[in-house]
Amino acid sequence: MLNQKKPADKAKDKDMYFSLFCFLTGLFTFIGLLYVLVKSGKPALSLVWNAPTGGVCPDFFETLKDAKYLRPYEGRAVYPALVYVLSAPLANLLMGNESLWDQTPFTYKWLELTYTQTGLILVFGFYIFVTLALVEFVCHRGKLSSVEKILFAFLFICSPAFIFMIDRGNIVILSALFIAIYLQSLLSENHINREIGLIALAFAACFKIYPAIFGLLLLVDKRYKDAGKAILYGVVLFFLPFALTGGIASFKSFLRNIFLLSQDYALNQRGFGFGYKINVSNMIDASWYWLFGNHANSFVLHGVAGFVLMISICIAIWNKTWWKKILALTCAMILVPDFSYIYTGVYLVLPVSEFMHDKREMEATHGEDILYLVLFSLEFAMFPYGCIMGRLPGDNKMSWSTIVLACSLVLSFCLLARDTIIDIAIQMKKPQEEL
Repeated sequence: MLNQKKPADKAKDKDMYFSLFCFLTGLFTFIGLLYVLVKSGKPALSLVWNAPTGGVCPDFFETLKDAKYLRPYEGRAVYPALVYVLSAPLANLLMGNESLWDQTPFTYKWLELTYTQTGLILVFGFYIFVTLALVEFVCHRGKLSSVEKILFAFLFICSPAFIFMIDRGNIVILSALFIAIYLQSLLSENHINREIGLIALAFAACFKIYPAIFGLLLLVDKRYKDAGKAILYGVVLFFLPFALTGGIASFKSFLRNIFLLSQDYALNQRGFGFGYKINVSNMIDASWYWLFGNHANSFVLHGVAGFVLMISICIAIWNKTWWKKILALTCAMILVPDFSYIYTGVYLVLPVSEFMHDKREMEATHGEDILYLVLFSLEFAMFPYGCIMGRLPGDNKMSWSTIVLACSLVLSFCLLARDTIIDIAIQMKKPQEEL
């Protein structure tokens, strides 16, 4: 009885995880910001795109440009058709002055629009709204107080993933929002909420494709009927919009563009370099090139990516802890694709919120989970200390933020694999002990 903790002590233990996360992330970020100020802002360039580009949030406005005439795949558009169909009204709202709009696919005259008042209001209004919605969802799930929400939001918008996402104007945060809605609905007893969640998963997958992997949770939970519905929603939302962008021919062009882009990034044909990409194959290839002066074998790189995907799926199936399942699928979604830029780190708000929820709901706490918390802090923290591996080719060099985030993800993946093996061993040992 002397060692038994009082309820107040248990509450402090549960709050300790969030407090420690904020302390570590805030400390790293504060030191990083201080370093930027001391160096007159120059180190901040390691947090943003350094290759030739144009305009504010170019990816966002390029999407609108491709959506204007609903013929995106005549250029090199790579989003599913649903993105362009939904973006078309915004494109027409922005494009009041046709003289500024270049109808020739894949030209950059349209970037003049990114500096207009309407364009800036549109893009930053979008990011403010979606960011607030995502923060509200994940903080509600993590059972954070109002003050904790503000603190978490501040750390989130200071993270390298968020900064790079805004710099590029990528819509990854919208996909993360829909996954958050889906994850919350999974645990709901309300039929309507669960149906909304399935539709949200379909939207997330139709924006970025890779979130479809979260549908595995339905199969793990033996909710085969819901899995069938999710597939149906996904198929309809994915394929039907192609009818508005040119039909079967546009779908073929979409697949071609995906293949060409993957090839470009794999071979570095566009000269962007290894920087800001946190997928596991890029990190191996960059290290190999730095050491030996040439690219690693593509078969080996894809083999490693396939291995990470396979193990992540096994973890999601066999690990008994909910937040670890979410973290495993998030690792797969970030580490496996050929061109996974650092902004995909935005997805990490999902396992972090589930981790915090677990720590505040469960009676049992595990000391080894501190390792995960430290890694989460490293993944969110800012490291604006310039670049390393300077002799790597390309405009974008390997920044410290990229290295820390990628390595932290790989270590998280390794910890998950270890814990899952231990869980399986314990489950196998129990029947033997009973005999």
